[in-house]
Amino acid sequence: MMPTRPDVPRRRLLTALAASGLLAACGTAPDPAQRVRERQRQQAGQLQRAGYRGDEPPRALAEQHLTLRPDGEPLELLLLQPQGGAALPWVLYLPGLGEGPEGGAVWRRAWAQAGHAVLSVQALTEDEQAWRSELARAAEFARLGRERHAPAVLAQRLARLKALLATLHGPAGVGHGVLAGLRRGGHALAGFDLGASTAWALANETDVPAPASLVLLSPSLAEAQRQEPAWRWPRQPLLLAAGSLDQDPMEWAQPAARLPDWFAAAPRPGQHLLMLDGARHAQLSGSLPLAGLQTARSTLPMATPESGVGRGRSGRGAGGTQEGNPRRLPSAARLPVAETYGTESYQTALRACSLALLDAELRGQAAARDWLAREAPGWLGAMGELRGG
Repeated sequence: MMPTRPDVPRRRLLTALAASGLLAACGTAPDPAQRVRERQRQQAGQLQRAGYRGDEPPRALAEQHLTLRPDGEPLELLLLQPQGGAALPWVLYLPGLGEGPEGGAVWRRAWAQAGHAVLSVQALTEDEQAWRSELARAAEFARLGRERHAPAVLAQRLARLKALLATLHGPAGVGHGVLAGLRRGGHALAGFDLGASTAWALANETDVPAPASLVLLSPSLAEAQRQEPAWRWPRQPLLLAAGSLDQDPMEWAQPAARLPDWFAAAPRPGQHLLMLDGARHAQLSGSLPLAGLQTARSTLPMATPESGVGRGRSGRGAGGTQEGNPRRLPSAARLPVAETYGTESYQTALRACSLALLDAELRGQAAARDWLAREAPGWLGAMGELRGG
């Protein structure tokens, strides 16, 4: 009796099905980059759930474009505030070079949802249009930086902002008209990049209402500027934030890695330095849109030298510092930055720390001040270092 031969067509069918199954499995295998992004989202979610979020639920927001003439010339502002708010503490936000009033949307939205009104303004049209200038098109970024940070240009910028603050604090300013929901009295100053360095200088002016606090995100400062009167260390409570890989995109200002040395020389009570491990300059702008948040227009240049193309209860132990012995970030020891860190985590850290400062100084909330001084360092873990208090 002849042995039974295998059913050749059936065997071929099974082989084909097995092969197709393997191909399908290969096709659905997680992409390594996707796995990293998922870990980053999980990390950001954990940080947000455990971090400072204020004592009020997020509010619906109203946005309004305003045109004021504090010095006789039109000045465009963007007002973001909780709907139906009254006697709201307010922040004047100064965006970075190349950004309009829509810059810093992530920060402005977070502060407004927590009960603060935010007025944002770019004082000089040339600052807003910097990335469309002839120098930018010619890739003369260092020269562009020197031009926009020149003392004479700073003087123009400060003159406009001082006139604006005089108007806002005047008899027809906050508390009246379209600004009726804002509280008369103190305000905070905040800014990114050029806006942060401008806020720094503006806080040192003596003929204008002084801010109650400062949020300075990656200020563009050159070493030589520290010797000028405009750049003396601010006296107000502040949050000074930067990243360990934070480089001025125009290669003009001092790298943010120098900020810890400057901070150690002149901190005052209520002043904090936040260094985020692995964070780059653009990640501190607050203008990188996240899911569900679209800015009115793109405010980052298509090509920059940087890109190279055209309430937790953790205490101080885990991630905090000891007086006189600050913890070094992993990148400072040339260790790789953890893959779990990403823009969302950095933004979560900045939102929480900046909101805690604003709540502490504009609202006098002791819980916010306590969180910033006691809990925030441990909450950050290895992702960041928070000095001062």
